[in-house]
Amino acid sequence: MKNQIEKTSNSLVRKKAEESLKAKGSIIQNVDNKAEMQALVHELEVHQIELEMQNSMLEQAHKVAAEAVTKYRLLYDMAPSGYITLTPQGEIVELNIRAAELLGKDRFKLFNSQFDMFIQQDFKPKFWNFLDDIFALKSKMNAELMVLPNNHASRCLWLTGMITQHPDQCFVALIDISNLKIAEKELMESKEKLQELNATKDKFFSIIGHDLRSPFNSILSFAELLVEQLRENNYQDLNKYAEIIYDSANRAVALVNNLLEWSRIQTGRISFEPTRFDLSAMIDETILLYADAATKKNISLKKRDSELVEVFADSSMIDTVIRNLVSNALKFTHPGGKVTVSATQNAQGTKVSVEDNGVGIPAEAMEELFRVDSTYVTSGTNKERGTGLGLVLCKEFIDMHHGKIWVESKKGEGSAFSFILPKIFING
Repeated sequence: MKNQIEKTSNSLVRKKAEESLKAKGSIIQNVDNKAEMQALVHELEVHQIELEMQNSMLEQAHKVAAEAVTKYRLLYDMAPSGYITLTPQGEIVELNIRAAELLGKDRFKLFNSQFDMFIQQDFKPKFWNFLDDIFALKSKMNAELMVLPNNHASRCLWLTGMITQHPDQCFVALIDISNLKIAEKELMESKEKLQELNATKDKFFSIIGHDLRSPFNSILSFAELLVEQLRENNYQDLNKYAEIIYDSANRAVALVNNLLEWSRIQTGRISFEPTRFDLSAMIDETILLYADAATKKNISLKKRDSELVEVFADSSMIDTVIRNLVSNALKFTHPGGKVTVSATQNAQGTKVSVEDNGVGIPAEAMEELFRVDSTYVTSGTNKERGTGLGLVLCKEFIDMHHGKIWVESKKGEGSAFSFILPKIFING
């Protein structure tokens, strides 16, 4: 085919040369003598050699150009990034092998097809803005888009586009940044986890340094007063000192227990052993446990529902959650108030609520209640102090059941702490 084209080209050149010579007249006809003829022949021979050399150079240039085109094509096709040429209407004019791989379809089936057919629906407006800006502004533009390759999982692509030598086409480079986005997400999660661990450490040392020291200081101080007055046979205020020592000891024990439970969760040493049990009976036992504390504060502590409520959960954890919620409700309810505990079942699972008509919680503080790095701490209506870990533990235990815990409250009107145990959860 190539030889035939060259022969045709040469014959056309020869024909044009003969026509040109005929138009100008033969040079040989005007030659008068042999010397001039020889000079003319010499000149023609030199021109012939020059033409042969130029022809050789042209052939070499053609060969170099062909090799360059082949090399470019190879680099284009085998590039690690995807390359694609689009019209202003988003039609694919050209693409390399990598671009076809990113779109998950045979390369030759993609020519003249619409690129936006592979873009996730919510990213299509962003793509069209990107394409319109390239042609309108005549400058390089970037965009990050999610695509849905044919029969493949979605990918996140970074697009860089610019106008080519053809004003009605743009060249777009496609880089798959899916793994980078996954790495960024994992890095962010690691950062959040590290911040949480730092907050956990800070909370731990804060409790050790202050909250745990405080009840023991009270115990030591009032025990010392108790010993001195007994030595002097002075029995005045002994009952008051004994009660303070008792309350401080209870607070210290509760704090130590919470710290131990919390540390077991943080180190993964806590066992998760769900069994079937009657939640209603557990609530009865909790109410009985706190009956004396409710009576001392003249608070009505009752259960709203009495029917059997069977659940499949870790009874020790759920018992801890209910006791913490009831204890808090009593702590933040004024004398003469009421605390009600209820358990109901529906299609989603089992919901437990502990409601009170106590002091309530400010709206800005409600989001902090279940956070280990929270600084929201307040005293009860009788100056009772909490451990600062109770609600954090409650959330940890409910999370292990794949449930949810939340609070609804109004300042000065009371609070309702609730949690739900789903009917089906994955054993964590």
